[in-house]
Amino acid sequence: MEEISFGPVQEMNGLHLFHTDISNCCDKVRIALAEKNLKWEDHFFVLPKGDHLTKEFFSINPKGVVPVLVDKGKVYTESNNIIEYLDRQYPEPPLCPELKSDRISVGLLMESAQNYHPCVAALSFEFLFKAAPYSPEFFQKRAALKTEVEPEMEAIFDRDNGGVVTEKVTEAIVLANKAFKELDSLLSSGDWLVGDRFSLADIAWAVQIHRLKTIRLKDIDNYPNLVRWYKTLEERESVKKGMLEWETPESYAFFNNYLDQREAEETDINSPIWRV
Repeated sequence: MEEISFGPVQEMNGLHLFHTDISNCCDKVRIALAEKNLKWEDHFFVLPKGDHLTKEFFSINPKGVVPVLVDKGKVYTESNNIIEYLDRQYPEPPLCPELKSDRISVGLLMESAQNYHPCVAALSFEFLFKAAPYSPEFFQKRAALKTEVEPEMEAIFDRDNGGVVTEKVTEAIVLANKAFKELDSLLSSGDWLVGDRFSLADIAWAVQIHRLKTIRLKDIDNYPNLVRWYKTLEERESVKKGMLEWETPESYAFFNNYLDQREAEETDINSPIWRV
């Protein structure tokens, strides 16, 4: 397969985003870009095919993961870092509150959402991506580049049985409910997680909650403030443009068929087998 070429980063003018679909981290950046109404050059990778597993891309991001933002020839990685950079560099409309205490709260919520990411990954690989394993070509390319999976991500996989460690699924559901309770409490006094406006904290948690909704975790329905917040998010233009519109009908029809199968087998995420 021909490699995707994009030329020297230093010569890139304006904003460029290296990204993929069905990615919480990429969704996060696209939502922030949409909130700022910024135009950007699209560098789209199909990850299961290993589009990103090239020496050219690894020269930009040695970790070999997306998203990667390039702005006027400078490279920015890690989704939280990227959206914080966008808010500093392109301050209108602001996505962080003015009060220092509120800004600290936003930072803590972004961190907690990021800390939950390995749990989302465990649930995603068990209940979505298990239906569409990566091709042998992907692993061949990854081996050639000597890439390493980060320890917290490697820990979720049961290599002997070709799946996800059962305890990691159970833990992810427990921690999801802990997060739901905390977020629901924050939303009891307003429409947004911090202060009276949509912020980076809402973006950071929106993508995680959306993935859990996609996997059909019913526990969220026990938290009415969180349900209300999520419904509001679904109607927000930046969320539609940055996240929902990147969900191809073909991919989601495939995933939904697999979720239906898991429900019929009573091995879906809501099954008692995953509960403590």
